Amino acid sequence: MIIETWVLIKRELEKWYKVPALIFSALIQPVVWITLFGNSFNPTRIISFENLTFSENMPPEVVMGIKEFFANSSNLILEQTFQGAPNYLTFLTGGVLSTLILFSSAFSGSSVIWDRRFGFLDKLLVAPIPRSSIYYAKVFSTVIKALIQCSLVFIIASLIPGGLVLAKLNITVVVVVFVSLFMLATGFACLFTAMALRMRKWETLIAVANLVNLPLLFASGALFPISFMPDWLQTIARVNPITYSADLTRTLFITGEITSNVIFDFQVLAGFSISLMILGSFVARYYGFKE
Repeated sequence: MIIETWVLIKRELEKWYKVPALIFSALIQPVVWITLFGNSFNPTRIISFENLTFSENMPPEVVMGIKEFFANSSNLILEQTFQGAPNYLTFLTGGVLSTLILFSSAFSGSSVIWDRRFGFLDKLLVAPIPRSSIYYAKVFSTVIKALIQCSLVFIIASLIPGGLVLAKLNITVVVVVFVSLFMLATGFACLFTAMALRMRKWETLIAVANLVNLPLLFASGALFPISFMPDWLQTIARVNPITYSADLTRTLFITGEITSNVIFDFQVLAGFSISLMILGSFVARYYGFKE
C-alpha cells in the first residue's frame, strides 16, 4: 500500500509542478499574505504621532511628552495584547501559516473530481490496489504542496524588513512548527477529500470550500487574539483546530520554548489529525468511491 500510495502521490505532484501557473500562484500567494495583508491590517499603526499637529503656543516639553507617548503605544499594544511579540508580523505569521494550510487543503479533493470526469478514477478503482491508497495519495500530495507554501512564507517573513523575529532560531523550534502544520494539513486534507469523494461537479466543491473557509478563518485566533471576540465566538474558536495551530507556532516564535501550552496545542492537533485520518479512510473504503 505504501508503494502504491507513493506512486500516486508522485503523479499528483507532477501534475502540479508541470503547470507554470500553479507554481506561480504557490509562490505569489505567500508574498501577498505577508507583505500586503500583514502591513495593511497592522493594528499597531492605528495610533501614530507622525501626522499630529500641535499649537505653536504649546510648550516644547509637552510636545515631546506627547510624541514619546504615541511612539511607545505600539510597543504597549504588542506587549499587552499580542503575547509580547516584537512586532505584529511575528504574531501574524503563525496565523498565516495555518491559514495557508486551510486554503490549500480546501481544494484537496479537486483532483478526485477531475479524475472521475476524465475516466482515470475508474481505471484506479478496477486496479488491484487498496482504495485507501487512492485516498491517501490525494491527501498527502495536498499536504506536501501546503508545506512548500508554508516554507516560503516562513522564509519571506524572516527576510522582509520588520518581519518575523524569532526569539530562538534552532532546529527544535522549526521541526515542532512544521510537524504541527503537517498534522493540521493532514486533518483538513482528509476532511475535504472525504467530502469531495461523492461530488460530481467542480462548482459544488468551490461552493463548499468558500462556505467553510471564511468561517473557519475568522472563528479562530489566526489573525487576532480570541480575547477580542465576544464570548459566544470565543467558544467556537476554542474548538477550531486553527486556533491551536496558530497559538503553537506563534508561541514558539515569540518565546522559543516548548511550554505547557505548546504541548497541549500539539496534543489537540495530533488528535485532530489521527481522528480524521481514520474517519476519512473509512469513508473512502466503504462509502466514498461507490457510485
